[in-house]
Amino acid sequence: MRDPEITIEPAGPGSGVLRWQRHGEAAPESLIVAIRTATSQAFAGSALHRIEADVPADDHAGRRALLRSGFRWEEPAGAQCWMRPASRSTS
Repeated sequence: MRDPEITIEPAGPGSGVLRWQRHGEAAPESLIVAIRTATSQAFAGSALHRIEADVPADDHAGRRALLRSGFRWEEPAGAQCWMRPASRSTS
């Protein structure tokens, strides 16, 4: 079983959208590690300040992985999605 493939695509000025492709039933920890790695690299290598992820309501493992990876649930303008703001230090 391969690890999930994570992509972060540009979605507008300073923001990106996280998507993943699972190959079978990957272990939940491998999804969490993949999400954390991809978001850390995306924030470090660009001007991103926000990453969004749209996950189906019935994808409980995916929603749990996002929560454990530092994302939080938001409902902006009637939409439902997960957001992870950049956690950059200002010092």
